[in-house]
Parts: sequence; structure tokens; C-alpha cells
Amino acid sequence: MTGRWGGIFGVVIAMLMLTGIGTEIAESIDTVSMPWDHSSMNWPNPFENLTELKDKWQERFAHMFNFNETQMEKEWNKWQQKWQEKFNKTSEKFKEIWKNVTKKFQEMKEDHRFVGRLSYENGYCAGNFVRFLYDEGDIVDYTVVRETNITVFNFVYVSNFTEKTPPSVHGAVWRVKGNNAMIEVHDNPTSLLKIKATADTVVTMVLSSNVSASLLGENITEISGGIEGKVIICGEGDFLHVGNGYVNVSLNKNATLVFLAHPEPEVSVKFTFQKTYEEKIHRAIGEGKICSVVTIGDENETDDVTFEDVNLSTNISKGKVRILIKGKGERKIIVIDVSDKIMDPSKNITVKLDNESISMIEDIDKLLNMTGDSAAYLIVAGENGIKVLVSIPSFSAHIVDIMETEGVSEGATPGFGFLIAIAAVMLYAVFIRKFQ
Repeated sequence: MTGRWGGIFGVVIAMLMLTGIGTEIAESIDTVSMPWDHSSMNWPNPFENLTELKDKWQERFAHMFNFNETQMEKEWNKWQQKWQEKFNKTSEKFKEIWKNVTKKFQEMKEDHRFVGRLSYENGYCAGNFVRFLYDEGDIVDYTVVRETNITVFNFVYVSNFTEKTPPSVHGAVWRVKGNNAMIEVHDNPTSLLKIKATADTVVTMVLSSNVSASLLGENITEISGGIEGKVIICGEGDFLHVGNGYVNVSLNKNATLVFLAHPEPEVSVKFTFQKTYEEKIHRAIGEGKICSVVTIGDENETDDVTFEDVNLSTNISKGKVRILIKGKGERKIIVIDVSDKIMDPSKNITVKLDNESISMIEDIDKLLNMTGDSAAYLIVAGENGIKVLVSIPSFSAHIVDIMETEGVSEGATPGFGFLIAIAAVMLYAVFIRKFQ
């Protein structure tokens, strides 16, 4: 409240306080958004890219209203006001979470934590790796949280989506179920968005100006610019259009669409050639070879993403991870990222399937392309944890155990053989030069 009227109003309230009458009035004023008080609000603006969002909003809804430019401007103002009011009605605790996502991400980096936690109020959702709005089936302003917040999608919407159950949050996962799709957001280092079709449908992803999209293959599209990542179709579906600010995807029933960003090393298993491994894993997800990715930050911090119809649960203690996984079909691979808070990368790590020893493979390409009846695993020992890939030849119910044992880690160090070869060539050159 500013100006002469604001000063007079303050004097009146002060006088009432002295008589003990004004307490209730003052408390009411604290909780009400006065129309003249917007200039002094301390609440953060929920829209950081308002002009761009407005343009994309008009494109998104123009066909629904069939309005002229003036009428569309009014509808936009109504929509914006609605969302500002919804934000104003969130708790002070949530406003602080929304405002401080970048600070929280920095803390995650400093602590090398792999799993975040989502908070959801009044259509707003914020975590340690992702932030967005949910508007009656639309995902709005989908933002990857890093040192700066980078909006990837202005809108993501599923055609003819009707909400069946309200959104809910469980730890690192936000989820809403509709008549033709299940939408999930995972607050993990990939800021993962997952849409599983329960009926044939079309998904439209409206890109922000921070990123662009290009088709890499029939089931994978690359996102580049402010954020690098992938949009992947798991199952039967097609990219109908990629480019000019849009990605349109048709999904058959039971297919899944996934967006995931390339993680920053400090909040994921950090090792040499990490990005190369991630690229191979992303392609394998699109090829249907990987059924699940499990991220383990601590005993009480886990996140699992499934790309097919599998069920899994985890049992975690210091030095030991047990995963119970159940599904159907042919050979599948499960990827497990484990923080050094649970597994010491310098220790020897043993992996068993159904309490039986299985072979270790050091070549990720060989593991991703295995055939036959044998199970195998690969371990990468990173600076802040381990990455484990387990290839299971046929699916039913299985138990995967990962355990610390005494001794030096058997985990493969990607590129180590290549570095040794270079060193050998250099030593040989020095030796030849010395005796010439």
C-alpha cells in the first residue's frame, strides 16, 4: 500500500491496535491480496518468461476461443490473474521453495545428492531439479533447475486428456491419472517427464526459445540449447513433427513418451566419458532394451522410473542394495545409480541375480547387445558413487543384490584401457628416441 491513503490507513490501524480492537483486522489484511498492494508484494513472480509464455499461450488456445486479438488479450489477462491469485494462496513455505529452487540445487551439488523432493500446491510444483505448473491437463512452463532456471517446454499437453484422479506427490514423484494417459514428473538429475498412454493419443510439446529439437532416429529426438536432453518414444508411436518450436508425437496404447535432460556430474554418478554412457543408455531406452532406471541417493532417498510394465521395490542399507523386480517378456536391462552414501566406489562390489553369481562385462556395448540365456552386469566406479547395469535374459520375478565386499573395486573405469594404450605408445616413443 503506497501513497497518502496507505499512510492514513496505517495510522488508523495503529490507533485501533492501541485500543486492542485492530488485531483481527490486521491479521485479515495479512492474508488478503489488496488490489492496491501489488507494488509492495514480496512474493516472487511465478512466470519468469511472461512475454514468451503469453505468445505460446495464445497459440495454444486460439482455436478454442475463436476470439479476435482484443478478446484474446482479455482472456490472457484473466488466465494470468488466475495463476497469480493461485500462487498468492499457496503457503509461505511453498513460496520459499518456489523462490529458492536454484539455491536448493546448489546445495544438492555440494552434497552430491541424487534424489530430490517435490512440493505441490494449488497447481504449482517445485523440487530440486524441476519446476512447473499444472493447468487442467496441461504441463505449463516446464523448467529444469540448474544454476539458472531453464524453461524447456512452455506447454506439454495430451489430446483429449481428462483428469480422473487429482495430482499427488510421493517423495520425488508427481503423478496425475487421466482418461487416456498417466503423467509423471520425477525430481531426479534428469528432470524426467513421463507420459504413458493408456489409449491411442497425441502429445504436443511446445518448446521454449531456450531450446531446439532435431530428430535423431525414428524413436528419439535431441533437445539442445540451454539444456541438452532427449525425447524418447518407448513402444509403438511416431514423431509426427519435430522443429519450428514444436514436437508432436502419436502414441499407441501402452506406449510411453519420456523427456530427460543430461544430468550434471555432481548430482549423478561422475566418471570419465559419462556423457557417452548416457547417450548409449538413452538409445537403449528407445530400443526397448532398458526397462527401468533406479536412482539411490540414501537409505530414504530413492527414485525408480519404469519404461515398460514392470514392478519393482528396493531395500537399502549401508553397503547393500536389494531390488525386487517383476515383469514379463524377453531380455531387459535395469540401470542402477547408487550414491557413495550407500556404496563406497573404492570397495569391491559384488552383483548377484536370484542369489547366484553372474558374469561381469566391462564393455557397455557388449552388455547392451547381449543375447542368449546368460545374465551379466557392468559396474562403473565413479567419484561419488557407482553405476550398475544388469542384463536379465528373461523376465518373471527376480532379485538383484549389489553388495560391498573387501578389496579393490572391480568396477570398470571407462576409457582406462585407451589411456593405458596411449601411455604405452608414449613410453615406447621415448625409449626409441633415447637409443637412436
